[in-house]
Amino acid sequence: MSDANKKLIQDGFDAFGAQDMERLSELFAADVKWHTRGDNPLSGDHDGLESVLALMAQAGQGADFDFKTHSILADDEHAVALMTTTATRGDKSYSGQTVFVYHVGGGKISEVWTFNEDQASVDAFWAD
Repeated sequence: MSDANKKLIQDGFDAFGAQDMERLSELFAADVKWHTRGDNPLSGDHDGLESVLALMAQAGQGADFDFKTHSILADDEHAVALMTTTATRGDKSYSGQTVFVYHVGGGKISEVWTFNEDQASVDAFWAD
């Protein structure tokens, strides 16, 4: 199962990069929860598929992301993705280490936490 969960997480990054909301909706559980740290428009707890897809769409609007995968570690119930996140938005840019922690079950992502190396820089990136 760990290989399947690694693929599930990588498929999520690929779908987000393509802004493929239909594919993302297939990867997330209906009651998915997403937790984003910080003090920016994307911060907070997002509950349910509709809310998480809206978060993905909001993040993808006007911003370009590149996720370099260092490693995806997974077992039957959890996964951790170690990434370098690079993003541009207008004249702003960000590059840093990000850790995504997942609960998975039944072939779906059920909960996600994001942790950024430099949260203040992420907050500044998203500030208007």
